[in-house]
Amino acid sequence: MRHDVIVKFADSDDIAMHTSAPFALEEASAWLDREYTRLDCVASRPSGKVLFVDKVLAIAEAAESRGFADAA
Repeated sequence: MRHDVIVKFADSDDIAMHTSAPFALEEASAWLDREYTRLDCVASRPSGKVLFVDKVLAIAEAAESRGFADAA
């Protein structure tokens, strides 16, 4: 089964990433945590609570389109 992720940025074309196998939940969660920290993302909610989707959006915003140019 093939898995696709498409990231849309206002200032560029869509960036599509393809994988042949999904990450395990623990592996995906660890990757999100590492990237969230590496990119110095901050909680967008006043309570400080960070949801999974908040991390995804914060990473996309911080990395910008050039951060997704390299599939690795």
